[in-house]
Amino acid sequence: MTTWRRKARLGIGVVAGVYLLYLGWAVRPMGARPKELAGQVAATLAKEAAGIRDRLRFRDFVYDDHSAGGSYRIRASEALGFSSDGDDVFRLMDVRVETGGQEGRPGLTLRAPRAEFKQGTKALRVYDGVTMEGETAALRAASFRFDSVKREFLSEGPVTMTRGRMVGHADRGTLETGDGRVRLEGHVRMGGMAEQGRFLDIAAPSLTVNRSGTMLASGGVRVRTSDAVLRSETVERVSDAAGDRFRTSGETTVLFLSGDAARRLLLASGDFADLARDREGFPTSCVLARTGGTARIDLGPDASAGPRRALAPRFEAAFAEGKLSVVTAPNGLQGAEAAPEDGKPGTGLKALQAEWARFTFLPGGIGLDVAVLDRSVRLADGTRARVTAAKGSFRGQDEVAVFTGTAASPAEYRGETATIRGAVLHWFRKENRVDASGDVHTVFRGGVSGVGVGAVAAADAEPYYSQSDTLRMTLTDRVATLEGNVRAWQKENVLRSGKLTLNDSERAIRAEGNVRAVFRKRPSAPPAAATAKSGGETVSASGDVLTHREAEGSVRIEGNSNLVSGSWSVSATVTDIRLTKERAVESAEARGSVVLDDRATARKGQGNLATWRPETETVTLEGTPATALDGKGNRMTGAKLTFRQGRSRVDVESAPGVMSEGTYKPEGS
Repeated sequence: MTTWRRKARLGIGVVAGVYLLYLGWAVRPMGARPKELAGQVAATLAKEAAGIRDRLRFRDFVYDDHSAGGSYRIRASEALGFSSDGDDVFRLMDVRVETGGQEGRPGLTLRAPRAEFKQGTKALRVYDGVTMEGETAALRAASFRFDSVKREFLSEGPVTMTRGRMVGHADRGTLETGDGRVRLEGHVRMGGMAEQGRFLDIAAPSLTVNRSGTMLASGGVRVRTSDAVLRSETVERVSDAAGDRFRTSGETTVLFLSGDAARRLLLASGDFADLARDREGFPTSCVLARTGGTARIDLGPDASAGPRRALAPRFEAAFAEGKLSVVTAPNGLQGAEAAPEDGKPGTGLKALQAEWARFTFLPGGIGLDVAVLDRSVRLADGTRARVTAAKGSFRGQDEVAVFTGTAASPAEYRGETATIRGAVLHWFRKENRVDASGDVHTVFRGGVSGVGVGAVAAADAEPYYSQSDTLRMTLTDRVATLEGNVRAWQKENVLRSGKLTLNDSERAIRAEGNVRAVFRKRPSAPPAAATAKSGGETVSASGDVLTHREAEGSVRIEGNSNLVSGSWSVSATVTDIRLTKERAVESAEARGSVVLDDRATARKGQGNLATWRPETETVTLEGTPATALDGKGNRMTGAKLTFRQGRSRVDVESAPGVMSEGTYKPEGS
């Protein structure tokens, strides 16, 4: 071979060697360290290999495991293998672990600078800063251990989790590769923007996050949203296409701003809560309950009302556009409202009770629209009024309440001065008025007891009772109007009419339509010597209209008035009855076409004015002239005739221009 040929072959060999060397450095397997770190890797593995006999260093490490629990692959750019305690140990650099996905979903990908793998026990530890990325979340920690039996990665220290725009931190964490579930434990805090783009922050000792997004926090949980703070022993959050849902168990409290214009704080507590929100993060429904007890809702005060509280075994709420729309208490309700700081006298604590209740709120949750109450309804408005009924409803805007009762238990209103019972009661709070209908029974007492027939001062007043078809009572000016088969009584004094108006402020009454009244008659003997019979005698009166004013101490009957006492009756156009302080008839005066009838002696009289005095049992009849006619046809006239009860004698008086005359029929004629 010539010198030129030898030189040519040498040159070709050098070029080929250089090219092969270039390929060796330029083409590196996936997962290998960058070229500039190759020396560090080799040095690290060499340092770890010091003192280890029968070691093997190689590149492009791959280990596949396929078992019933799932498959995974371990890859590394470089590895150092040796035997220890009868097992093959591999120390890995630039590690990548991949698990198989389920139902077409990708699996887990783990990256770490270092790892140690024991082939026999399949024990794996990754360290020096580990990142795990799954289908929906990522985990980071300094190191993890892999439990090949449970298919779980367990952190060896603090861990950070990222899911969407939420970030969580915990003292330790566990990733279950089979179903993609992450468990964070020890001072867990996870917050950020949830799927709906709304703020969410969770703090708990333990938090489990499923692949679907379901979160289960336990051990004493605090959840914060943009408008609420929730605390409970356990909280589960479920997310779906419609929004998300929070369910709690154990002692639960929720603090959030109400939907009304005042933005008052509202605190709810129980041992179970179920809150659903839409995609925008606004609430759509909420259930609050307490097993074997009562859940509680407290609402802060505002300018028109003091603090409010509601107690019920279960509350069910619905929301419209994120604002409170309907609240139902299906298993009973007790409510209370304190008076505002500037409340008027009598406007103390308001209380509410029912076996079923529903409250509907105005659009935007700015105030109560309608409240519906059912079964054993109890309502108290401070010390001013109390209501009991079988059913009730209240309209918030006009503040009108309607209560209904049953035949056995009518609705009842009990105020400071009156008690009203009826089939239906209407309470107009703004007007401070009560309307009743359907067999209405009323008891007036205290300040209004004196407006009855024969009224006296309130200090000596007796209760005044009434029955009617309807009643309207305005409490501010203390005026009551009864209509339809009215019957009213105070002790022995009884009044019947078609309509009756009681005015306590003026101490007056007015009865209209077929008026019939019964009064106690003043005894003819002094009270100490009066017999039970004389003290119990009564006087009946009737007419078209009856009026009475306490200041005048008299009763006037107008239009076909008629007065009856024992065997006596006096008919006239108008009759005025004078009353004693004991509400007994002291005297009566009838005027205009007066007709006197004494049925005991078959005597009649006619005149223009009649005066009756029960104390003397006499009636004085005046006229121009007055006429008396007995049962025998005897007739007598004069200016004034005096009739004495139980006697056949009539005293006759004359007056200028009025002569006395008598016409007598002989015996037997």
